[in-house]
Amino acid sequence: MGSYRLTLLATAGAVMRGSDTARRDVGFPSSNQRPRLLNGKRLGTGRPRTSLVRLVKRNNVSRSCLAMSVTILSMFSSPAGATQPPWTSSRVHGSPEPPAPFRLEEAYPHLRFENTTCLDEAIGGGRIFVGELSGRVYSFSPNNDAMQADLVVDLSDMLSSSAEGQAVTATLFGMQLDPQFVTNRFIYLVYVFNGPDAHTRLSRLTLTDSAPYLAVTGSEEIILTWPTGGHNAGCLRFGNDGYLYVSTGDGVGPNPPDPKGNAQNLSNLFGCLLRIDVHSRDGQRGYSIPPDNPFVDRDDCLPEIWSYGFRNPWRFSVDRETGQVWVGDNGWETWELIHHAIAGSNHGWPIMEGRKSVLAHIVPGPTPIIPPVKMADPRILVPGEPFRSTLFYRLAKLGTGRMPYIGSTEVDGQAVLLVHDWIRSLKDDSETSQNTDDQSTIEMLSQAKNGEARRGDELAKRLLATTEGALLLSHRIHTGSLAPEIRDRAIQLSQESPTTDVRGLFEAFIPESLRRARLGPSFDPQEVLSLTGDVARGQLIFTSDTSRCRACHPVAGEGPSVGPDVKNLAKEYSVAELLRQIVQPSEKIDPKYFPHTLVTATGQIFTGLIVEQTDSPVTLRMADGKSVPVAADEIDELEKQDRSLMPEMLLADLTAQEAADLLAYLMSLR
Repeated sequence: MGSYRLTLLATAGAVMRGSDTARRDVGFPSSNQRPRLLNGKRLGTGRPRTSLVRLVKRNNVSRSCLAMSVTILSMFSSPAGATQPPWTSSRVHGSPEPPAPFRLEEAYPHLRFENTTCLDEAIGGGRIFVGELSGRVYSFSPNNDAMQADLVVDLSDMLSSSAEGQAVTATLFGMQLDPQFVTNRFIYLVYVFNGPDAHTRLSRLTLTDSAPYLAVTGSEEIILTWPTGGHNAGCLRFGNDGYLYVSTGDGVGPNPPDPKGNAQNLSNLFGCLLRIDVHSRDGQRGYSIPPDNPFVDRDDCLPEIWSYGFRNPWRFSVDRETGQVWVGDNGWETWELIHHAIAGSNHGWPIMEGRKSVLAHIVPGPTPIIPPVKMADPRILVPGEPFRSTLFYRLAKLGTGRMPYIGSTEVDGQAVLLVHDWIRSLKDDSETSQNTDDQSTIEMLSQAKNGEARRGDELAKRLLATTEGALLLSHRIHTGSLAPEIRDRAIQLSQESPTTDVRGLFEAFIPESLRRARLGPSFDPQEVLSLTGDVARGQLIFTSDTSRCRACHPVAGEGPSVGPDVKNLAKEYSVAELLRQIVQPSEKIDPKYFPHTLVTATGQIFTGLIVEQTDSPVTLRMADGKSVPVAADEIDELEKQDRSLMPEMLLADLTAQEAADLLAYLMSLR
């Protein structure tokens, strides 16, 4: 794929386009003491204007790119006479890989905007739309030589003309074109109505049939309103399901922080992500409620609410491949937050700010609080947390990683529950545990009823996306607390997972006759050699977690180098010999790959390959690829071993056909 240009919006900076291979935080200098610069040239300290530039990364990108709009309202200004070196290097930061080289190029040199807040493109409509904080919306041609932007609507003028002489202004926060814009010409806006009975509203306007588009006089339809306040949010996006998602703030200023607990009270629309169907009507309303919204059956909750517990979710994005919703929430004193929102999720505000307690006395909403996006930290045994304990995981699964590995072919459900309760009991009562995203999801799945397949699938897939979540789901199945249809569907979905770590946790619930026909610890080689392997499938097995080959063996010099290059092995052995070498790795060991065990004077023990042995030090490469240097005077014992670092039974969890596919790929490297 060629360069993908990511479009960003920045007020005293630019509308930028660039490419990315992962979700990134994009940062800009924001000090009020800095001059405004473009391509290293000082622009002066006058009224802020938004120019349009491209942010271009010169490399290939993955097929999944995240588009976002970023608004920077701080102005780059400086006292007279101040100087600053030109900005000539990338200031874009991200993970997991380091920043790629970026450069800025002006995209639309003839266009300038003021205090831009939103950006959208009419797919098939041939126009780009830009919204300004003051309530003006413009459109222009996406051609690089666009000479002007045409006014679509000035909300302040529109409102004042119908306000019978009263001064009314609009503050525009969000804009979204209808997915069917080419045929219906609908545009949706979230803005603050600054006039009598001030409020925030979601409105739909109809535009004229052809470009340059204009708002049709009198076409505004107010869909939703909520009281205006310090935090109004105002982002809106159409999800992959065709419904419109809208964010609202907690309705108060920074201090005190949401004192009435608005964001936990589902009888109002504060601090929420709403989900509505704007393509159908329910009575007098200009929308209807999706039947699978999480709170439609509760009398104490507004049915529009999809998730809640936000402070000011100023921007969110919908992943166009997975449909996942990622929310950026303005924090209070300590954190800026990123949430993965799902149906019914409670993100904690104002009880929590991230993982920090704020107002513990506020009554929480009807679903458990989940923290922002985080990375788990699994260990062999984590007191009080079985789902982060490797011990519990290995006892609960079949296949790769099963413990005990030899002589154990079934998972004892009662034993799994017993070990779970034992690890849970190790928690120090003085510690306060956090509810996790997965725990909230499993509670909602446990409440799902037979017949709620869509909701159940969404929740189950979310849990199955991680090993920790899948372990939590399998435990809940062991307890028998899921509705039968929800349980059976979750088991079915688990077997579609691309990772054996997840699939193996659910094989215990499948009749033995329907399980994968694994080779097991011992098998007849002819069972594999008699089959015709598929090279492409074998490459997938090699690069996945299924065979564990890639953890140690490079391919044509690329990758870890704990074991010999598989390309050389393919040249050295016949297919039958290579199979035997995999099954019995210690039968024939290349002298370069004999492991050694080193014992230090202080009693530390290391086992690995000697990669350097001089008078001082001796360097061992461990099975995980790390190198450990040990000074000669610290070595108490150094002994050669007769067993390979390569573990036995590597093929035990593969089917005969998968093993044949793997061999076909390895032999193709000759």
